[in-house]
Amino acid sequence: MAEKKNFDVALKLMGVTQEQFDEVAAAKFKASDKDKSGKIEKKELAPVVQSVVKAMIAMGEKFSKKEEDEALDAVMKAVDANKSGDLDEKEFGEALKLAVLAIEYAAMK
Repeated sequence: MAEKKNFDVALKLMGVTQEQFDEVAAAKFKASDKDKSGKIEKKELAPVVQSVVKAMIAMGEKFSKKEEDEALDAVMKAVDANKSGDLDEKEFGEALKLAVLAIEYAAMK
């Protein structure tokens, strides 16, 4: 529940509604699904995670090379609810929520 509240606060700080976030998440899902399988595979999620890590580094967060390398696996593990090895649209939305929270955390330090 705390994560939901924190996400709502992050959206408010960004001036984004839940509906706007959902629209962006759906568009990002389609754009990330390079093979049009209807699922986001690990390799398709990698650029998203790399962008978040780069944004956090730009805000002063420190990542070891090992942490950067492990970020993709950590996100997959955290959001792949059905343990299928790829992400459906809902799971991908959860990954984007984690991205928002991570960037908001870095920005508030």
